Amino acid sequence: MPTIGTITVDMSKLSAAVRAQWYDPTSGTYSSIAGSPFANAGTQQFTPPGNNSAGDGDWALVLEVSTVEAYTISVTPGWNLISLPLQPPNPSIATVLARINGAYEAVWAYPNQTWKVYDPNDTAGNTLTNMQAGDGYWIKMTSAKTLSVAGSAPSSSLFPGGTL
Repeated sequence: MPTIGTITVDMSKLSAAVRAQWYDPTSGTYSSIAGSPFANAGTQQFTPPGNNSAGDGDWALVLEVSTVEAYTISVTPGWNLISLPLQPPNPSIATVLARINGAYEAVWAYPNQTWKVYDPNDTAGNTLTNMQAGDGYWIKMTSAKTLSVAGSAPSSSLFPGGTL
């Protein structure tokens, strides 16, 4: 796409859910699209993320049909202990929690016997950057929401010290 503009895709023409990314042909890098993977129903609009690394609007939309599974987790106001049953394709905590953005205050985890925190309002002090399947996370919700997690089934390895 040589200029920046919105693309509308008829998702019902695809055989399964798709992972969507923007490809920057000038740097050879991919950028994840928030909300991906997308169901193969209805239409979906995609807008490039701005200028590419060369400073122009040249991007390629990559839609990859996958066997990605989906799972929902109901969270209520207050502290919730959750674990992801699937490994998200992009484990960035901001991406995983994008659909409930604004409805939580903080996320805590204790990997390798070290407390880590993610605060969406104070990103400078964050020590928790990714969410992995099988790890436990304390999330403080301000309102009830449903967290949708998409990804692939993790390996069935158990780890010393407990697996959630």
